[in-house]
Amino acid sequence: MQWAGVRTRFVVRLVWSMTSTRTDRELGHGPVPDVELRHRLGLAVLLVATAVLYLWRLSASRYANSFYAAAVQAGTQSWKAFFFGSLDRSNFITVDKPPASLWIMELSGRIFGFSSWSMLAPQALEGVAAVALLYAAVSRWYGRGAGLLAGAALAVTPVAVAMFRFNNPDAAMALLLVLAGYCTVRAIESASTGWLLLAGSALGFAFLAKGLQPLTLIPGIALAYLLTAQASLTRRLLQLTAALLAFLASAGWWVLIVTLWPASGRPYIGGSKDNTPLGLALGANGVGRLDGASVAGSRFSGAPGPGRLFSEQLGGQIAWLLPPAFVALLVLAWAWRHRRALPDRRPFDPAAASLLLWGGWLVVTGVVLSFMSGPSHAYYTVQLAPASCALVAAGAGELWPRRGEPLIQLVAALTLIGTGWTAWLLLGRLPNWQPELRYIALGASVAGATLMLASLMMASLGSWRTGAPVRSIVLRPQVVAAVAVVALLVAPLGLSLQTASLVQTGTNPMAGVRAASKPPGPPGRSVVDLIALLRQNRDRWVLAAITSQKVANLELDSGGLPIMAIGGFEDADATPTLKQFQSDVKRGEIGYFLDVFGPNGTAPQLNATSTAIRRWVHKYFRRMQVGTSIVYDLSQRTP
Repeated sequence: MQWAGVRTRFVVRLVWSMTSTRTDRELGHGPVPDVELRHRLGLAVLLVATAVLYLWRLSASRYANSFYAAAVQAGTQSWKAFFFGSLDRSNFITVDKPPASLWIMELSGRIFGFSSWSMLAPQALEGVAAVALLYAAVSRWYGRGAGLLAGAALAVTPVAVAMFRFNNPDAAMALLLVLAGYCTVRAIESASTGWLLLAGSALGFAFLAKGLQPLTLIPGIALAYLLTAQASLTRRLLQLTAALLAFLASAGWWVLIVTLWPASGRPYIGGSKDNTPLGLALGANGVGRLDGASVAGSRFSGAPGPGRLFSEQLGGQIAWLLPPAFVALLVLAWAWRHRRALPDRRPFDPAAASLLLWGGWLVVTGVVLSFMSGPSHAYYTVQLAPASCALVAAGAGELWPRRGEPLIQLVAALTLIGTGWTAWLLLGRLPNWQPELRYIALGASVAGATLMLASLMMASLGSWRTGAPVRSIVLRPQVVAAVAVVALLVAPLGLSLQTASLVQTGTNPMAGVRAASKPPGPPGRSVVDLIALLRQNRDRWVLAAITSQKVANLELDSGGLPIMAIGGFEDADATPTLKQFQSDVKRGEIGYFLDVFGPNGTAPQLNATSTAIRRWVHKYFRRMQVGTSIVYDLSQRTP
């Protein structure tokens, strides 16, 4: 496989420069100019390669999730729709999430014109920024080599590739979470109030992107700062209180404005039961996703339980580096305990801070995703990716200076074997796709473990300096580390390349091998005729139809005509009421009603309000057929 060979050569050079810097620091020297240059080049290559992976054939998926794409389009046409996250430019209803994730895409659309590329490119660039920030965060405590490993691992995590090439809110959320982690690292280093306030603010904007989901980071951030920052306990508590206030301010300003805004002058808050932003945060898209009390669970993420992250649905998305991440938790805990026993220990311990920050992130988020019983999707696991990659890199950073110790070599070798076996099992679920990749991943793991044990045996026999030159080169630590990195990343890289080649549309993007979505082509003749009819209308909403999904596609095909989405997403919102709809029709604010189920078709599982509106329209207004579409003219009552 040509791509594997190219990637392997790059990884060897990358890891060689990584390990050189750590060696220089161990000897007490600053990075020499050549090493500094190699690291800068390594970072540049990593970011360029990530950009290519995330941007390649990006527009093939066209509008990806049409639900959010329609909202982005509306935000390029109306600043009011921009602020609220409305699905249409006339501001009937919002999407079922807070709007922050839409703002960058909408600004891009306003600058470059709305298109698939102007919408999706910011998502991809958010992924590149997340890789750069994770590199910077890990580098602060474990050197640039470990930072490159963390960044590369995040770049090729399959679920990250899927989400940074899609227009769901998770891309913006992931970037903001990595930003919060980086700011926390900087805050811990210098007991800085400013950096801690920035961390809280980043979490607040992550809330405005995805609701309650980002809040699983709070325990890890709080514990890491409270237990490892070098300041008095009183100051640390005051700083954390200030960070909490920063979080509340950055998350709450939009909530407060929308709450105070008269409901009659703004769109209905989609996804809420009471037309309030707090109802959105705490309802079906908040607590309801944890306990499943208000909404049923999802088939997209498997049954809740301790093995969920390795299940058929989730394993291929995120599980590749979970075994070494769990080992890294133990390594960091051991290093923390070991240093605490030293008489001359330093006041700041990066192992403790990494364990609490990245480990807290991984454990709390992993437990929530594993046991939540409400609706969930496989792509939610993108929230685990930065923490797992940072832990693997931090664990490697702890082990590298002690690489000559027998126990360390044994732990590293067994971890590598476990990672290869995990890849073997996960790829075994895809028997008809690139079967050779299973053998490459497992073979690289076995080779890396063998080299580790061989170098250990050579050292114990005292024959390292007298060995043959070829054998010495093969067993050099940098070469062994390069093979280990290939073993870690080759399987997720292969699946990430496959993911980047897929066309993905709809509401459930996934990484891996699946039937590619069929990209929506130009609208059919019937839709063209319907749009031509609607363009002649000048009402506030040219059309009303049940469910946002039906409306979104029509809005995109028509270039953004304002259409009322009765019932919101999946008809989960009881809006408008029959009385409100009748009033809007009487005032001449709605031109037509599209019955997507046909005049005699059944409308399964519609809420009572949508059903009542549909029956009223059928009873009192003239029906007309436009192509294959059944449309009711709301300006003409039946005799």
